[in-house]
Amino acid sequence: DLKENLKNIIKFFVLFLGLSPGLRDLLRIMIGV
Repeated sequence: DLKENLKNIIKFFVLFLGLSPGLRDLLRIMIGV
């Protein structure tokens, strides 16, 4: 199920970004927030 995969990927991303502030800033720039 694609939605489940997306949820897991997002969860992993949030966890990953929580550990590295620099990457969070990079993602913010990429998203344009």
